[in-house]
Amino acid sequence: MCHNPSNTDASVRAIAQVASDKNAPPQGIDFPLLVHRVHDGVNMLADGGSYTLVGFGGSHNDFSGTLFPATSPNGKATDLANCSLCHVNGSQADLPIGLNNVVNPQGWINPEGATAIACSGCHVARDAAAHFAANTSPVGESCTVCHQPGAAFDVGKVHAQY
Repeated sequence: MCHNPSNTDASVRAIAQVASDKNAPPQGIDFPLLVHRVHDGVNMLADGGSYTLVGFGGSHNDFSGTLFPATSPNGKATDLANCSLCHVNGSQADLPIGLNNVVNPQGWINPEGATAIACSGCHVARDAAAHFAANTSPVGESCTVCHQPGAAFDVGKVHAQY
């Protein structure tokens, strides 16, 4: 109900405890965007991105430097290639992808496609956004042409899962 494609933290921006949060555009809180951004905070900083939400009671929640527990066999926290740590038994393939574009006021693209939003949770650089935009039209997203299982840039292959 709360972390849907149309929702942002706009309803609590006016009561933000940090003054700069009051003037910043709302932040999208769609579940795939939120989960990937929270887990990839430290890498987002390197790409010039950030993810700060105004939460309950106007609380300031900056996930921009978050280190997710190590997901690589070598214990490097910034390596998120082990998608299977969370996506067990292909669970990501079973998640319903909505038909609605996702409101993302602080993103390069707003609104953003329902599939691209999950990818832009980690891939925050401007060139990544250009890739999403180039492969999206009013008809839909063409992500699966290159990124579906067995395709040239299969997500499972390019993310070099362990």
